[in-house]
Amino acid sequence: MGRNDYWLKREQKWIKKQLQDDALINKKIELQLNRALVNIQKDIANYYAAYAKSQNISLADAMTKVKQFDVKAFEATAKQMVENKDFSALANERLKLYNATMRINQLEYLKSQVGMELVDANSNIEKIMGNKLTSAYQDEVKRQAGILNKHRLNDVKGAVNSVVNASFQGATWSQRIWANNDNLKSRLEQLLTKSMVQGINPKVLARDLSDQFKKEFNNSRYMAERLMRTETARVQDEAQRRSFEKNGIEYVVWVNEPDACENCIDIANANDGIYPLNKVPGIPVHANCRCSKAAYVPKKGDTADYIF
Repeated sequence: MGRNDYWLKREQKWIKKQLQDDALINKKIELQLNRALVNIQKDIANYYAAYAKSQNISLADAMTKVKQFDVKAFEATAKQMVENKDFSALANERLKLYNATMRINQLEYLKSQVGMELVDANSNIEKIMGNKLTSAYQDEVKRQAGILNKHRLNDVKGAVNSVVNASFQGATWSQRIWANNDNLKSRLEQLLTKSMVQGINPKVLARDLSDQFKKEFNNSRYMAERLMRTETARVQDEAQRRSFEKNGIEYVVWVNEPDACENCIDIANANDGIYPLNKVPGIPVHANCRCSKAAYVPKKGDTADYIF
């Protein structure tokens, strides 16, 4: 087996390991959203039990004044969350908003409860993703250092924050994860408001909302998992590129993931997947892309074939 074949097979094995790691992170994201869903369903059930004035709950019921007891309970819960968790600025911004709007009426109070549960879950997801992206960059730099027989890792800490938190296609990963959170909250609020207008029996409403909420949570979970995979690929690719550049690697070979799309297959087929480092397509090529690259040492006399 030639040297380039060895590194190619090693990279393919590494890709499979990354896909396994992605699955583990997905379970952590799913756990956070499932907890939020259960808590929100409890909040809604408690609301119906406390405020339905008749057999059917109406929009008029939802527009009544929030009880002072509920205001204090909400404020105490929000305060405890802030004290016990290291919330980001994006999380605190939303908590302050919900703390203000929950006083308007019962419907807004219920929406704020939903929002608070989502902030708690999304803040945990934000930490999970931040830790994953940081370790992904650091681990990739160390991996490349071992492959290239280089051990100069002093600049890793200085580069990791700028790479992990860099804007990609117009937004940072953190901004995207909170935009996903806001979209989920908006969809849940629409379902809540619609249910109030229809004046459905609370038991029927709770059942219908539960099914609809599960669907929205599944959609949100998919978006979060896709973002996690895509951003991890971006961070690892940048770590690779910097390591190759620093160590004088001029050529790389494209390595497809097991379920590569047609675009990535085309990239791998062109020139046998061999590209100058400064002209190889960046990863991710698309959302969920898990392809990679390996250092390539041109054989004597064939370098010119790969100059584009």
